[in-house]
Amino acid sequence: MLPLRGDSTWITLLLMLLLIVSSRSQNECSELSCGIQEPPIRFPFQLVQGMKHACDSPGLCLYCSANNDTMLVHPTVKLRVTDISYKLQLIYLKDPENCLPEKFLNLNNFTIPPYEPDSSDAPQTHNLNFFDCSSLGLPQLRNSDQLFSNSQDMIRCPTYVSNSYESVLELDLTSCTKTLSIISQASASDLRKNWLNLRWSEPNCSECEAKGKRCKWKSNSTTDIECVDCSHKQREIHVPRSFIFTATGETRLYRSLHSFFFFFFFFFFNQVS
Repeated sequence: MLPLRGDSTWITLLLMLLLIVSSRSQNECSELSCGIQEPPIRFPFQLVQGMKHACDSPGLCLYCSANNDTMLVHPTVKLRVTDISYKLQLIYLKDPENCLPEKFLNLNNFTIPPYEPDSSDAPQTHNLNFFDCSSLGLPQLRNSDQLFSNSQDMIRCPTYVSNSYESVLELDLTSCTKTLSIISQASASDLRKNWLNLRWSEPNCSECEAKGKRCKWKSNSTTDIECVDCSHKQREIHVPRSFIFTATGETRLYRSLHSFFFFFFFFFFNQVS
């Protein structure tokens, strides 16, 4: 065996490169993550280095914030990904600034391609009314939604949303001005709770996921998919979750150098055996 010489930082970077390159050949069976408590990232999602980084599948790209939060790549709004259901094809979003009704108005046609809103209720459309409460001068309205400590701050974020059947008097909106009415599958109660659940239809991997498999694009195709059985993959390589691509493009290392040497030599000896 050749002796390892030189700076230990150079050796570490070299090992990191080998691991990342090795993982690409098994990417349909690999999972990435921005942190231990963050949702797993796999096909059809792509993890990029930041908001302005090239995205192969617009709308399906995620990045890790400086705080290791999973974020959706979108040109106009910042939305945090709290969970992803690959079987139901649902992505669960929150606004890190707790101003989702206002952010929702900034979306083009109130949608995020390739998604459509998915209500937490039975699938249906809602008549939503938006109000400007900037003249209120108080941090909260006098209604049941505004009783909680983490409720929307009406001074910092004065846009309020209601369903058309809700009473303006009961919601304490008499000091607010109605600005817009729209029809959407998103519900006002979800938006007020800072929840936005979106469903994607393509690529449709729900059948593969229901069988306990993954899916990927067929060779030389970006429209047709095929199922992949990852449970019987030999010498499967996962990119360690300690490799986190942040919004600044940096790679942070959370495990010790000893762990990397162990992982590398375990993989190496399995390859040559």
